[in-house]
Amino acid sequence: MGLLENPVLRVRLPRLHNARDRRVNKGELERLERALGSCRNQSHRPVIMFAIETAMRRGEIIALSGFT
Repeated sequence: MGLLENPVLRVRLPRLHNARDRRVNKGELERLERALGSCRNQSHRPVIMFAIETAMRRGEIIALSGFT
């Protein structure tokens, strides 16, 4: 006997309370790149640019690095 309705339709996804939807605008990105250019530690720039390009959060990037 087949199902009369799809049981998946009754499943509700949990609400994400930590969702973000803010984006970096062009002016902010240019100021950030200038500030990174004058930073003494040049290893910060690739990490910050990676975070912006991938929209990853600090904890996600650290988890990728294996330092957790």
